[in-house]
Amino acid sequence: MKSVLAALASAKVIFYSFPWLMVLLIIGTIAQKEMGIFTAQKLYFSSWIVWLGVLPMPGAYLTLGFISASLLVKFIGFSPWQKSKAGNILSHFGVLLLMVGGLLTAATQKENFIMLREGQEAASLSDFHARVLTIQKDEDTIASLPFEELEKNDAIDLPALPFSIEVLESCANCRPVMNQNAEGKKGFAQKVSL
Repeated sequence: MKSVLAALASAKVIFYSFPWLMVLLIIGTIAQKEMGIFTAQKLYFSSWIVWLGVLPMPGAYLTLGFISASLLVKFIGFSPWQKSKAGNILSHFGVLLLMVGGLLTAATQKENFIMLREGQEAASLSDFHARVLTIQKDEDTIASLPFEELEKNDAIDLPALPFSIEVLESCANCRPVMNQNAEGKKGFAQKVSL
């Protein structure tokens, strides 16, 4: 058992783990262009296992967990607890504290945003990832539909609305651009395309 712990406390663990984290960082950063930040984060940075084709590889959580275990074993079992090594012990403790803080943040975070213009006030938050089609009249919400229910070419009839909605286009990860051809479109859809 002591030899397993000594191997885990070895500097080789970090030496081989950091390059893999850099590979994940590069792949995840490049993938953000096609799949969006949220999906790339979940796939590469907030996962235990990353699939490269049919090959399972350790994700960022597993790699960082392995590094944390290595640092913890090194700190508790193999650190020279001497006054002359206080700087070394303190630096290992600081890194462990950062890793625990990162774990707590990853486990408990909830990201939201408030969009404000100068002088404006707001009492509610918006979620980046909970996409909803909201229909309002005089700032009162009449109907709200989750993005997942908006299928292309489906007619949506809601009892609260005097009209039906037909979804012409939907996009999970897109950027609106100014529309050159507004023919057949009304309201906000006249101004933008996906």
